[in-house]
Amino acid sequence: MNSKQEIRLKGVLSAAHHDFAKALNTHASFKLPDQTLSNDLVQDTFMKTWRYLTARWQD
Repeated sequence: MNSKQEIRLKGVLSAAHHDFAKALNTHASFKLPDQTLSNDLVQDTFMKTWRYLTARWQD
């Protein structure tokens, strides 16, 4: 992946995080008893998605 592609991918994931994080955090907080844990779960999901996408682009 070149730097231009990486910047574009960062923009896409940042936009997705901005658009969906609040709703996902709210949903996770209904499913989990701890607010901090639910926020961490959503953040970890975005990080795993980032790693998956960048790994696929490097092949």
